[in-house]
Amino acid sequence: METLANPYSSLLLLGSALALPFVVVASTSFIKIATVLLVLRSALGIQQAPPNMALYAVALALSVFIMAPVGDAMLKEAARLEQLGAFNSVQTFLELGGALFAPISEFLAKHSRPEMTELFSSRATILWPEEFRVSIGPNNILIQAPSFLLSELSLAFQIAILIYLPFVVIDLVVANVLTALGMMMVSPTLVSIPFKLLLFVLIDGWYRLLDGLVLSYV
Repeated sequence: METLANPYSSLLLLGSALALPFVVVASTSFIKIATVLLVLRSALGIQQAPPNMALYAVALALSVFIMAPVGDAMLKEAARLEQLGAFNSVQTFLELGGALFAPISEFLAKHSRPEMTELFSSRATILWPEEFRVSIGPNNILIQAPSFLLSELSLAFQIAILIYLPFVVIDLVVANVLTALGMMMVSPTLVSIPFKLLLFVLIDGWYRLLDGLVLSYV
């Protein structure tokens, strides 16, 4: 009750709740996994199954699994600072925010491409005023968040290419076979979707894809 009565604790709790959607999208594995799953559905040619909600649920579940060590480190840091009474002033409140973001910052730095970090660091020297720029280093969240997002999207599109290629081959083969048989009125998609689903099931596609996405964060 004392913690809840403290205005800085209440402010931290409210701020955390408001920032949670942004943090989930911008600083976790969610964006890459969701993108890959949406690309997979598009490559299979089935636009409504699984529905978006199901794909986002899978992406969120995998993100929670991947980010569990980071969340555990944040909870331990929050508990330690609470015991030290770190909720009693604006300065200590800001220090608390920096301490809680340290595990996230480490995760972002580990999974950001160096060239992306260098890109935003160099552009900061052009866009930001000097008095603001000198206080911002390459490990600042303002640099790390966009670097991480672009790195994740870049890798997601690389994975998308590997997903699309075998299914495009099936589409081309089916289209050529139907043309050779004189069945131009039959939609190639109608015939190719069962073959693509069969291929995906035979190679145990869900296991291989999701396992590869999880292991990409080792």
